[in-house]
Amino acid sequence: MKDQDLYWLAGWLEGEGSFVAASTGRGGRYNPPSLDAVTTDEDTAFRVANILGAHASGPIRRKKAPYVKGEPKPIWHIRLRSWRAVAVMRKIYPLMSARRQAQIVRAIYSVGDYQGRSEFKRKLNRTHERIIVEMRSSGAGWAEISRALSGWVTAPAVIKCWRRLSAPSPEAHRTRGPDAA
Repeated sequence: MKDQDLYWLAGWLEGEGSFVAASTGRGGRYNPPSLDAVTTDEDTAFRVANILGAHASGPIRRKKAPYVKGEPKPIWHIRLRSWRAVAVMRKIYPLMSARRQAQIVRAIYSVGDYQGRSEFKRKLNRTHERIIVEMRSSGAGWAEISRALSGWVTAPAVIKCWRRLSAPSPEAHRTRGPDAA
């Protein structure tokens, strides 16, 4: 995404966007965090969708309100969900107002509540393991380590990894004899 597009998108989302936290819907259905926007301008909808790599749904016809003269303009809906939405939220965060930043933080950290969902489950690779070992050895707490891993890994997952890495290997037990201290 070019800087010019990023700044334009941030300004447009400041007025037209919604940053929605992950939740559980009807019947326990999981709803991932999303970035939603609605506009009556078709060209703007397609520009936003193009920048985000999303789809613009529409035109959606609305019922005429009794107090409105003429036909209401059709609306276009743009929605980006899941990790793609979170990635965009992180990019535009510094460009947003305090109110929108609070919405973004709520949406991003809502993912931690649904860490067990396969969509957000991240496997710890060797780099993560090295970070965990280095930070824990220097006295960092579990939550601090989780935050250092961008919040994608919960503190319980970090603890589980630490225990696995700090447990003696099976070979160490075999090389020790019964007389070993």
